[in-house]
Amino acid sequence: MSKIDDFKEYARRRIVERLREAKNGEDGEKEAEAKNGKIEPYNGDDAFYEGSDEEYREFLDGLDVDLNGAEPVSDGKKEDLGETINVKEMLGRVREKAGDIAGAAAAKVSEAAAAHTKFKVRGDDDDMTRFEKVEENISVGIDDMKTAIADSMNDSMQKMEGIDARIGGVSELFSETKQDVAKLKNAAAEIEKRVRELEIRVSGAAEENAAAMADIKHSLSVLSETADRINETVNGVSKLTDSVFDLKNAQQNTKTALSELQTAFARLKRKTVAGITIISIIGFIIIVLEVINLLA
Repeated sequence: MSKIDDFKEYARRRIVERLREAKNGEDGEKEAEAKNGKIEPYNGDDAFYEGSDEEYREFLDGLDVDLNGAEPVSDGKKEDLGETINVKEMLGRVREKAGDIAGAAAAKVSEAAAAHTKFKVRGDDDDMTRFEKVEENISVGIDDMKTAIADSMNDSMQKMEGIDARIGGVSELFSETKQDVAKLKNAAAEIEKRVRELEIRVSGAAEENAAAMADIKHSLSVLSETADRINETVNGVSKLTDSVFDLKNAQQNTKTALSELQTAFARLKRKTVAGITIISIIGFIIIVLEVINLLA
């Protein structure tokens, strides 16, 4: 006998006990009510279980579901799993698994947030991030270029202003101008070198930022998969809850059927008593007629 059958038997015994108490009680109203077959109607709620909480918990602890032939396989046959599951334990494991998944999702959110700010928090020094270093290096390089160009322009302007004073020394002026041009070339070469260094630094920072964004996208993908798993778990719990409610409805239907059966028994009893009474009266009349016939 399964646990559900045990519970049905328990419900039947409870109903019979209540009817016997009403029948054998000293209260005249209860006795008359029992004789008339009156049973308290179901009021529409779920409060039909009249046992104690301890009895119901004991019932749940022992509510094992046989998995043999529970699921069909691809060829249409039933698979014999050779085991049973306990509904209460399975609910506990589902809740625990949902908590683990939620915790893992929170951890992934933290990892994604950390990956999003890697290019701001990654560096060799504690007081300056790598992004700040690149930004400062770019600023320093631009300032150096501005200074070098300004110095070269100032030197050239000073030489141009002294042309009139030194018009007699043309060869010397050409020599100094040639040196100024050489300085400008050197400054331009230095500027080009600085620009290349800045391009390399900016390119490296961009690659690091791209890697960080790739990490963020991966974390978001993992979060999406985790959310799908949570939804599947919640759907499973919802289906299991529906099954439990179906079980309660089956219990209520059993109670209703037993109540109707008891009412039918009460009606049959009344009809039987009435029939016996009528038969007794008819028998008495027959006996009287026989006596009259004998006397006549």
